[in-house]
Amino acid sequence: MIALGVIIGIIVILAVVAIGYKNKFVVLDNRAKNAWSQIDVQMQNRFSLVPNLVETVKGYAKHEKETFEGIANAKTRYMSAQTPEEKMEANNQLSGFLGRLFAISEAYPELKANTSFENLQAQLRADSKAVVMGLCFMFFYLGWRDHQGLRSTVLPLMTRCQHPTPYA
Repeated sequence: MIALGVIIGIIVILAVVAIGYKNKFVVLDNRAKNAWSQIDVQMQNRFSLVPNLVETVKGYAKHEKETFEGIANAKTRYMSAQTPEEKMEANNQLSGFLGRLFAISEAYPELKANTSFENLQAQLRADSKAVVMGLCFMFFYLGWRDHQGLRSTVLPLMTRCQHPTPYA
């Protein structure tokens, strides 16, 4: 009789621990989804600023067609992206072309003095910082990396959930 009580006690303790871990993972997933939503909004803001920036620079550097086309292609890829990975890839592509665009602007002092260009550049910097801070929040504050191993083995067994991507 005592053995049966001990076995039932162990089963109850294991169930409580399992439920606690499941709840912890659900909370982490919800926080990560919220963080990704905020990152996505910042990237959308960033992409919405690009056409104004390109038009400002086009007036000064008409011969930089390849850079302008690359920026347009990155925006198209972002808007048609279905997964967070595709969105991040398009965002990284845009970052590369924006770096080239800002390098081009160094060759045109009158462009650097243009207040519209300066404002757009400052807004893009702020949006880029917000994206980076959002990613830092996801990976470090939420402890995403600490739980990946446990989540990929235990959580699917407990809840039949798939292991999510780090961005969603």
